[in-house]
Amino acid sequence: MDFVEQIKALAKTVAELKDHLQTEEATKTALILPFFQALGYNVFNPFEFLPEPAADVGVKQGEKVDYAIMFEKDGQRDPMILVECKWSGASLDRKDSEVFRHFGLSQLFRYFGSTTAKYAILTNGIAYQFFTDLDEPNKMDLTPFLEIDFLNLQENLVVELKRFCKNSFDPISMADTASNLKYSKAIKEYFGKQLEAPEEKFVKWFTAQVYDGSKTTAVIERFTGIVQSALNDFIAERLSDKIRNAFGDAAVPRKGEAVSPPAVEDSEKSEEKAAMTDEELEAFYAVKSMLHGVISLDRITCKKSDSYFSIYVDGMVSRWICRQKAGKKFKTLVFPKLVEEPYDKETKRDFVSVDELYQYAEVIRLSAGRFTNEA
Repeated sequence: MDFVEQIKALAKTVAELKDHLQTEEATKTALILPFFQALGYNVFNPFEFLPEPAADVGVKQGEKVDYAIMFEKDGQRDPMILVECKWSGASLDRKDSEVFRHFGLSQLFRYFGSTTAKYAILTNGIAYQFFTDLDEPNKMDLTPFLEIDFLNLQENLVVELKRFCKNSFDPISMADTASNLKYSKAIKEYFGKQLEAPEEKFVKWFTAQVYDGSKTTAVIERFTGIVQSALNDFIAERLSDKIRNAFGDAAVPRKGEAVSPPAVEDSEKSEEKAAMTDEELEAFYAVKSMLHGVISLDRITCKKSDSYFSIYVDGMVSRWICRQKAGKKFKTLVFPKLVEEPYDKETKRDFVSVDELYQYAEVIRLSAGRFTNEA
């Protein structure tokens, strides 16, 4: 099992156990130690993974963090990564100084400055926040440069997480990576806010690139909607282009085209239709791409109801290929049980991202193949 697979397996464990852990110690045993084992550290070797190292910091005598990951240099072992653990039910959200103190970040902050450590991790076993000293040497930043949420794994961040594996960790190169991640994260957060509600200075900049007239208040108000709409359309078009380039023109409707609405039987007509999300639409395109050469792609349709998002053949509920149900932590892919009769029995698989659907391509093709000769 490679690193990404280990992390995905751990994510399933987190989802299954998080609500059953009542203490910090239980969280450490069930979730946090397995995480560091996945990174390649021997959590039972105190020369490598030291529990509760103490440090005297000013008037704070004998303060401890939960763990220090030790690295050897010039024949001496010193802390390089500090780890502060919290119970899985504890939030890591820091909105005021009281929360800051309560959740141990201030303790990490003090201990960071008194040791050789260059990185610090605050975790509740579900989320992991990574800190270093980008703003001021030997003084831990208050903002993490990397955040991993096991209930919402992002594969691009899992790749960055791999840099913390024991066999590949390089403190020097990691500093450059941390800087890039910190500012990339800040830019994406800023851009996301502008897509939701553009600030005046943001609108003014874009307006100046395309409009030569006077930038009056009325003009800026007019361009606020234009900028917001144009940027969101641009992102949607780029996504469609990527899918089209990967899977062919048949997989993605052109701009202005709609996904063919399925014909539904009376049993579903009473269900209120719900709007499809971008991810559900992407899943629809992905499934269509898997069915190329199996069945005519114009027969593949989809529908969103309050209960699930479904992909059909000919828009008929009796000819369903697969269904997707969204949960708080994972999405569940449901498809007919094809190994044994009857077909109305279901098989379920959890997944996080659309990319994971491709591991079920064979059964999806088998499901659609049942209707190849039906009109």
